[in-house]
This record gives sequence, structure tokens and C-alpha cells, in this order.
Amino acid sequence: MASGEDPQPAAVHDLVDRMLARMVDSLGAHAGALLLCGPGGEILAVDVCVGVPPEFLGSVRRMRVTTEATDPIVETVRQRHLVWINSGEGLGLRYPKRAMVFPCLGATAVTPLVTGATTWGALFTMFSENEPGLDAHARRLLTAAGPCIAWVLQGVADAGRCRGRSWRRRRRGSSANGRPGRRRTGGRGC
Repeated sequence: MASGEDPQPAAVHDLVDRMLARMVDSLGAHAGALLLCGPGGEILAVDVCVGVPPEFLGSVRRMRVTTEATDPIVETVRQRHLVWINSGEGLGLRYPKRAMVFPCLGATAVTPLVTGATTWGALFTMFSENEPGLDAHARRLLTAAGPCIAWVLQGVADAGRCRGRSWRRRRRGSSANGRPGRRRTGGRGC
């Protein structure tokens, strides 16, 4: 895109949607969701999901990053690393509170959306069956998809074109009392 050129809002949203769908399909996963940081970087909310209706995600649809409760999505955003859970039982062992309210029957992967010091959110991937571990192909896909989506969000925000969707940033090290990220507001679309 040439400097100063206005990205087409529908095209940007479509690109992010397609990136998520392609990643879920390439992994052979059952479903996936993109959770993005809200104003100030303290709230994560589902922005896009494939494979399940948003209502299925229940308590995952909107959550506080500053919560004390252990949660794989919150851990991913706070610590900026991939979280892999091999089964619903594994979820119960590592994150018992999350397992009580979220019907996860198979493996789960949560990947951070990060560019530099900015965390945009997390990529949540659900598998319909237990998986003993991530094979090299799946690990490459997950570790590439997060930064790719994050760079799209970064580019749109840097161009000052983000409107409508909650494409916000969470600065590394920000806390409940931390400095809020930039907020883009305006009309429909990005």
C-alpha cells in the first residue's frame, strides 16, 4: 500500500477474518477466535470467531486481563507466549476455574498477538479431540499466525484508520493502573 493511501475498511476486516479461518483450517482445528484488547488494554473481547457462534464462547467473550484468576487467554496476553493445553482434562488441571465455566472437550492453543512492545490480544484455537502435543507444523502455524495478524492490526492503527472494531493496544508492562493505549473511534468500519 502506498504511503497515505486509505486502506479499504471492508478489505482489512475481510483479510483478518480470512487469516483466522485459514489458520483454523490449516491446523485441522474445530474453531478459533480472535480476542482483542479494549480501551486501556484491560479488557479482552471476541472480535471474530469461526467454527462456533460467539454465544458458545460464553465467559471467554469478554474478560479482564487484570483479573487474578488463572486463565490461558489472560496468561497469553500478560506473558506474551503460546499456551498449549492438550485436553479438556488438561484445562481442568491447569486452569480449574476456566474449566468449570467453559466447555472445552479437546486441545486448546492460545497465541499472543504482539508487535514490538504492543500486545493486541490473543488468538484462541480449539480442537475437537485431545492432542498429545503440538507437532512442528502446528507450532509454526500458530507462531506465525499471531504476529501476522498483529502486524495487520498495527498497520491499520498506525495509518490512523481504525474505527468501529476494538483494535486497541496493550503496552507491555501496563497494569490495572497503567497508561491506556491509543483508542481509535469514529464511524462504521475500520
